[in-house]
Amino acid sequence: MTKIQCPRQSCKKEFETPVMVTSYSFTPTKQTYAACPYCLARINKNSKSCSCTTEVIEPASETEPENDVLKQNWIKRVVSDSTTMEKIGKLEKQKTDLLEQLEKLKKDATKRISKLEQDVAALKEQKQTLKEITE
Repeated sequence: MTKIQCPRQSCKKEFETPVMVTSYSFTPTKQTYAACPYCLARINKNSKSCSCTTEVIEPASETEPENDVLKQNWIKRVVSDSTTMEKIGKLEKQKTDLLEQLEKLKKDATKRISKLEQDVAALKEQKQTLKEITE
């Protein structure tokens, strides 16, 4: 059987039989493709003939895969997903806090503008009074 070389620059390992990977990360549909059994990089369909074995990578909430390489990738994905969710949560909290601060600043600015308008009106009255007195 002919060897296939992984297309990913960081891997480049050779193997005889790619695995068929079903990725659930493409919501709402899943994608199945031939992949390198070491790093799960997608294999070009034109790469030599391929009698692929089937390996299903379940969503993060499912049970862990048994193959060590797949398990490492699964763990990285779970950690990455949870880290991403934490970051999203923090960013949403920051957004909420900033929107609250913006609302407070708008109210404060409105109050200050109103006060300035009153001061301007009072100064105009004083100017008018002084003008009348001096004439």
